[in-house]
Amino acid sequence: MIISIFYWLLLTPRRMKRIVLMSIKPKFGYRILRGRKKFELRRYCPEGRIRSGDVIFLYFSHPVKAVLCVFKAGRVFEGTRDELKLIASKFKDNGLGEEDWSYLDARRPGMMIEVKKPRRIRRISLESLRGRFGVEPPQSYRIVDPGDPLYEFLSRRIR
Repeated sequence: MIISIFYWLLLTPRRMKRIVLMSIKPKFGYRILRGRKKFELRRYCPEGRIRSGDVIFLYFSHPVKAVLCVFKAGRVFEGTRDELKLIASKFKDNGLGEEDWSYLDARRPGMMIEVKKPRRIRRISLESLRGRFGVEPPQSYRIVDPGDPLYEFLSRRIR
């Protein structure tokens, strides 16, 4: 028994996926769900960088106010807006338009996250996030700590 607990504690962190809760305007979120937007742009956040393999839950802001989508982060490119535009130009039908690019500051670095396997999930309302977990939607994104009850709740949605 003690040995099995030891191995569970030793192996679990390696098996755990990083889960990210990301806010998005509904028009962009629906483009991701429909497979039209292949990349998501983000400014750097004090929370930390998005990494390839992260599982990203999208919180659709007003008027939807709910988590509706999950996707896996593919390649993550970092650089200035112009550097990222150059990289994006190499991907046909990347789904990024001028409105997307205007989100990034021309001089500050940002990230371009490849969207892999987006899928709709059962709605998780803002009321549920607040009531069950005391969670407010992030301004941009937040990495959900494995010790957080929200982590377990969201991880059940990806099994």
